[in-house]
Amino acid sequence: MADSPGCRGPASDQPTTPDETPASTSRPPVPDAVAHHLASASDAGREFYGILRDIVQHHAPEATQEISYAMPVFLVDGKRLLHAAPWKAHLAIYPLPEERDLDPQTTPALATHSSGASTLKLLYNKPFPTELVDAVVRAHLARLVDGR
Repeated sequence: MADSPGCRGPASDQPTTPDETPASTSRPPVPDAVAHHLASASDAGREFYGILRDIVQHHAPEATQEISYAMPVFLVDGKRLLHAAPWKAHLAIYPLPEERDLDPQTTPALATHSSGASTLKLLYNKPFPTELVDAVVRAHLARLVDGR
């Protein structure tokens, strides 16, 4: 996943923020409510959110964004894929996917980034775990495909 367009990871040194659109991708603009929410986030928060957004758009180009429960949410066909909130020191992704939707190699990595009840906590002072977040997004998409 690190080599996906617009994603920062080992294959790319260029961060992508929510309002940047790389020439090679065509994605919908960030809705005003989400942009307003992200405006109060730190640069690192916007950067991490942008990487997450690129991963979601890579797997689900039809995904939309809006605000729900006072934080951004990604929707696919009107159903919640996941919530994401850029906090002071970390990006939180809610909820954690069910273990049955994850590949077995992902579970140990997920445990090292889990915090509290069903929260994936990505610290800004650590590299963005692109492969882990990619697996989380794919697991949530599998849940939606199964109608859960």
